[in-house]
Amino acid sequence: EWTRGAVKAVPPQWLPGPRELRAWTLASGTPEADRYLLGLDPPAPDTHSPLASAMMRIGIAPTLIGTRGSRPALRISGRRRLSRL
Repeated sequence: EWTRGAVKAVPPQWLPGPRELRAWTLASGTPEADRYLLGLDPPAPDTHSPLASAMMRIGIAPTLIGTRGSRPALRISGRRRLSRL
């Protein structure tokens, strides 16, 4: 479901559960002061907005940052949101 041929794609109704959030945090998470950055795949920019939307649907509203740079990420801030990671 995550690829269409050679192209990465987020499944339309995918929602990150506790296991997915934990894996994402361990694989590409970076603490930043009182926030946390969840890394995104630079070669797959079409997945950035759908991943941010999936996070919003579970109650974690991220800020999409660095989309034009080499380290795009979702920035998570707020004590309640951070506790979900």
